[in-house]
Amino acid sequence: MLRTLLIATAVVSCVQPDEPELGATEQEASCPIGRCGGNSPLIGPFKAEELNEAGVENSSRVRLLGYIKPGTNCTVSRKCKVDVRGYQMFVKDIYGNQMTAGALVGGYLQVWQPGDLNFSPPIPAGEARIYLNTYSTAARFWQYPYEPLDSYDLVYEIPGIVRGPLCVTSPSVIDGEGNPWLRRFEAFFYTGDRYNQDTMTVTASTYAEAGDWFNIACSGSVTAKLLLNRHATAGQSGSAIVTTRAQRQAMLKMYTGDFCGDGTTYTVQGTPMRWVSSTGVAGPVGPTLNSFESYWNENGALCMDRHRLASSTNPDEAALEGMIRNGATNTPPTCRVMAKCSEISIPAGVAYLMTASPAMP
Repeated sequence: MLRTLLIATAVVSCVQPDEPELGATEQEASCPIGRCGGNSPLIGPFKAEELNEAGVENSSRVRLLGYIKPGTNCTVSRKCKVDVRGYQMFVKDIYGNQMTAGALVGGYLQVWQPGDLNFSPPIPAGEARIYLNTYSTAARFWQYPYEPLDSYDLVYEIPGIVRGPLCVTSPSVIDGEGNPWLRRFEAFFYTGDRYNQDTMTVTASTYAEAGDWFNIACSGSVTAKLLLNRHATAGQSGSAIVTTRAQRQAMLKMYTGDFCGDGTTYTVQGTPMRWVSSTGVAGPVGPTLNSFESYWNENGALCMDRHRLASSTNPDEAALEGMIRNGATNTPPTCRVMAKCSEISIPAGVAYLMTASPAMP
């Protein structure tokens, strides 16, 4: 399970209502990739950030059974096969007929879930559904060319027990970088990359490596940001931006605030920031930024001048910089003490990303 530094007011969205109040200590939290600091696809208590077309269980033991749509050849007894190609979803019936895009609306992905009797209400093992309610191409890549992407509004249902939006928390209309979320309640399907939520690492970065696995990336999640910034295999086609696995992992760690490089995140959803890569790719010019923050590579932050939350009015958020820099007792033992970037020399080619912080100098 992903280790996340929980602070009492900063990560309320990551704490379940029946959990005790948490102070500024490291805790084991149910915060998979794309949830703390973003939006997570959940079927009740079960993670659905990736599914396998061949029906292999994901990390929550959820497995895809197929696609069903009333009035078509995709029936309960003859489910259609799901096939995600790049950032588009297709389904095919037993006769070879294919549907995609808006034609999928009104149908659902049928999945099997393992049950959770501790959930309220208790859930026995069995069927769950992910309904495709609406379809849009309003969302566009954040990096040139600004092509439209397929996105869907998704609702899950465990029949007779619970129903709700698959994407738990929608982002702001404009995020901390200044990027627009044109479809705040929708999600993207894409393949070609896989992610380890415990260590914040990229574990597959080609279509061959990803195999039958595909991502469900809710608006606001880090997996959606990687795709929209063309730091995913599905975002490379037709673009001059070509990234390596290490570069994608550097962006993953930068966005999630994994300064130490071990999967522990030190950030808060919606924090203003600015980034630029060594290859010239950059985010938009967002809110006023005052300080240099860090250099980043696939191992996390190489150094830190001013943490993005150092000037926060929340004392727990503001304390993060000192904890990382000084190696406080509740900082993970794998975290290396952060030197100031202004006091060391970073050899050419070592860092991929540079970030600016809203904190005061």
